[in-house]
Amino acid sequence: MKTETFPGINKGTGMSSGKLFENLPGMVYLCKNDPDWTMLMISQNCSDVTGYSSEDLIGNRRISYAQLILQDDRDMVYAEIQKALQDKTSYIIEYRIKTAAGKIKWVWEQGIGVYSRRGELKYLEGYITELSEAQIMGKEEKYRLLVENIQDGIVISQFDKFIFINERFARMLGYTVKELLMRDYRDVYTEKGLQILSERHGRRQRGEVVPSKYETVFKRKDGSEIDVEANVTIIDYKGNPATFAVIRDIRERKRAEQEIRKQRQYFEAVFDSSPAAIVSLDMDERIVRANAQFEKLFGYTLDEIRGHNIDDLIAPKELQQEARQITRKIRQGGMAGTESKRLRKDGTPVDVSISGAPIKVDGKQIGIIAIYVDISEIKKAHEEINRQKQYFEALVNSASDAIVSLDLNNKVVSVNRCFEKMFGYSLEEIKGKNIDHYIIPDEDIDSAINITASVQKGSETHFERKRKRKDGSPIDVEISGAPIVVNGEHIGALAIYRDITERKRFENALTVERNLMRTLIDNLPDSIYVKDTESRKTLSNRANYSDMGAKSESEVLGKTDFDFYPPDLAASFVADDKKVIQTGQPVINREEETTRSDGSIGWQLTSKIPLRDSNGNITGLVGIGHDITERKKAEEEREKIISELREALAKVNTLSGLIPICANCKKIRDDKGYWSDVELYISKHSTAEFSHGLCNDCMKKLYPEQYKRMVKQGKIKDH
Repeated sequence: MKTETFPGINKGTGMSSGKLFENLPGMVYLCKNDPDWTMLMISQNCSDVTGYSSEDLIGNRRISYAQLILQDDRDMVYAEIQKALQDKTSYIIEYRIKTAAGKIKWVWEQGIGVYSRRGELKYLEGYITELSEAQIMGKEEKYRLLVENIQDGIVISQFDKFIFINERFARMLGYTVKELLMRDYRDVYTEKGLQILSERHGRRQRGEVVPSKYETVFKRKDGSEIDVEANVTIIDYKGNPATFAVIRDIRERKRAEQEIRKQRQYFEAVFDSSPAAIVSLDMDERIVRANAQFEKLFGYTLDEIRGHNIDDLIAPKELQQEARQITRKIRQGGMAGTESKRLRKDGTPVDVSISGAPIKVDGKQIGIIAIYVDISEIKKAHEEINRQKQYFEALVNSASDAIVSLDLNNKVVSVNRCFEKMFGYSLEEIKGKNIDHYIIPDEDIDSAINITASVQKGSETHFERKRKRKDGSPIDVEISGAPIVVNGEHIGALAIYRDITERKRFENALTVERNLMRTLIDNLPDSIYVKDTESRKTLSNRANYSDMGAKSESEVLGKTDFDFYPPDLAASFVADDKKVIQTGQPVINREEETTRSDGSIGWQLTSKIPLRDSNGNITGLVGIGHDITERKKAEEEREKIISELREALAKVNTLSGLIPICANCKKIRDDKGYWSDVELYISKHSTAEFSHGLCNDCMKKLYPEQYKRMVKQGKIKDH
């Protein structure tokens, strides 16, 4: 560390008038400690080293000295000088510069920081000289050995071709050096890598500063991809610009970074999403980080408590000593766990379980982690469990169903009052006994044993069976069985029996009534059907589906009239259905002409009544069709006969009035003056026909013997 100017510097105009600096094989300088290494003063010999005059370099008038340093060496030069300044020591460095003529030179520099009496850095002073040929040759030999043995790939490309490749780069991509030399460098880039190149080129074109070091993706000979880090600089190679690149395989680093990210994300997820309140402290017991649950439990935000002592913040006064003992134990590398009380921001106490442990990195303790679990709810839960237990016991005993609990050996553990009443056994009689031996009928014992075994294996069951009471009488029951699991452990089984005797009796009666009703419906000659609100059949008796040309009810259920009748006729039926459903007004005994499935025309009396549910909502309709085809035919025949009789009567009526008849032969004269027998005249003027026989007088006169015999036989009467 220096606190005075470099010897020989003239404070007024610059360098001393002596020949000391002019005779040195290099240049002496004073410069600022900035990224440009802005020269304040520099000896005239600088032109021998750099090709630039002192006027060009002082104050960065033409170019800064930092611009002369090769891009690839700038970070190293800056880092070495800053380290020396931090340590208050001199620095000695070797690096490359590019002269005004474009030549690359190796230079050697030694310098030191100059400080004021108050210890403030004023400037740097030092000496720079060109390395000798022998020094360069030695350095090149070292670089050759470095290039050959370095674990990174080194390449030089010029005019888009690889002109130098070290063995490591070739092996990295699965090639030999010979295979890659003079190949287009873009051949080893993947699509993603080429995109990165294009983006970097575009940024340069826009005048942006593009970092020399970047990550990209190369394509190996076998087609696989490899993540690499490229450190690229532009050099002069045989009088032309070339690209010098150091390529590092970063696959392992990527995997390590991914694993680190994964672990960090996992830790942060555990920390932030933990249901417990977690806080981390430094070695001075000050809060560094707290998760959301900590903020929720204690009411503090992280910004409010960061840097505060944890015990001062949340430990009650009467528990301060206990809290500090716990913290001290953890700070000394121990573990801690206890239950205690802590205070929220609003001063209310909270019961917590506290766990603490040291935070260690590479074996060194760097802090403390404390976990607080709110156990006030757990305490409440214990109380609630006891209350629920009492409630459950009361509920079980007051239940209207019989309930029995069994152990894993099917032995009775408990029964409720309803069980005792339903089956006639008290708990004392059957406790510890196998339930199946007491209430299962002999014919169902095997089935019951299998069902109980299934429940004990974890299955749930629900079925109806007959069971027997203590007095041997049967009882119809609905049985539900389920395993009893406590904290994930199967400890037994629960069976619930519901007396369904009355329900069974009602169901049987309902079944008989339903069968009777169905039998009646199916055997009535009338067509009976039920439709839903979409006019789909939900019931159809034999007469109905036969009229539709179906052989069974199943053929028509779920179908509409459009499936069986011509469209126009079906549309009229459906429209009629909708009117009944929409208006709720029934149709009663309406005569309708129908077309039967065989195409013949029939007549029926149709009734359609809205079908309603228990709430009065219309759910469809009931239809009844009474076939009146024969009645209609009889009525038509009757009308025809009546018409004919009326016509005959009209003709018979023409015989009324004065009819001229012969007094002797009894012939009748017609309207044209002809005489006809009475029989012929009446036949012509009416529809009457004559049957021929003999009256008693004529029989007696013409056939006396036969007459006497018929009188004697009683077939005729004598008078």
